[in-house]
Amino acid sequence: MHPSMKAEIVKRDGDLRPSLLLGIAAWFLFLDHVPHNAVSALTLRNFGFSGATDLFVFVGGYVAAILYGKMMLERGFVVTATRVFRRVWQLYAAYVVLFVIYINLIGYVARKTAAPEIIHEFNVAGILGHTIRTLIYGLLLQAKPLNLDVLQLFIVLMAFFPLVLFGMMRRPNLTVAVLLEYDAVLKRECPAFGLTEGDIDDVLDAICAQAGLHRQYFLWRPLAADPNDDFVFEAAIASRSDFIITYNKRDFPTTSQFGIQCITPREFLILMGELS
Repeated sequence: MHPSMKAEIVKRDGDLRPSLLLGIAAWFLFLDHVPHNAVSALTLRNFGFSGATDLFVFVGGYVAAILYGKMMLERGFVVTATRVFRRVWQLYAAYVVLFVIYINLIGYVARKTAAPEIIHEFNVAGILGHTIRTLIYGLLLQAKPLNLDVLQLFIVLMAFFPLVLFGMMRRPNLTVAVLLEYDAVLKRECPAFGLTEGDIDDVLDAICAQAGLHRQYFLWRPLAADPNDDFVFEAAIASRSDFIITYNKRDFPTTSQFGIQCITPREFLILMGELS
């Protein structure tokens, strides 16, 4: 994981500002659904292309990344995923209860006021002719009752959140020296692979877009058997990498002293379960 990301998670832990924004978004959601009130003129939907729903989902995801990111750092992926799925189950159970109460209240009000049109207004008209189908659609999060769609969206996003968070916490590490080495070697060998220098630039741009850039403040050389490989070792130390993946393992005999494993690409793929 990128050290700056770790530092950001630690720094933001306990920060009350995301919670404040989440509360404001919840109030905006409430105000936007209260008809004929002057305060709703101050909510986000009146000033841009996004509304309270977008703010709520964005800030909710930010808060979840801070809380569960710290948990993943301290307790690992399995424990974090278990906690997230438990929260998803709690949200889903709350949604089911709300959905059942919702359609019953709308039906009750429609009968008492002799105004069946509100059933269509709240998007639960299916309850009239296809009650069981509507309930099943509701359980599968396919029904679209007015004002419950935000909770449905949040449940789906949280269900995929462990995989997203895992991907956020794992990224390749890069230094300027390593990038320049990639550029020189790949462009030297690109004709053998039928590639142009432009193709190599595209690949390097993609790597830079995904990688975490690290600054090297200390030189540890000499460490590698080949002095020309010292910058690779130093990049691994600076980025606190777990692996150096290379076909040239003999030039990195002391990686274990720094808690770094030197393995071949095949060994790494086997470790990741991509090869047997």
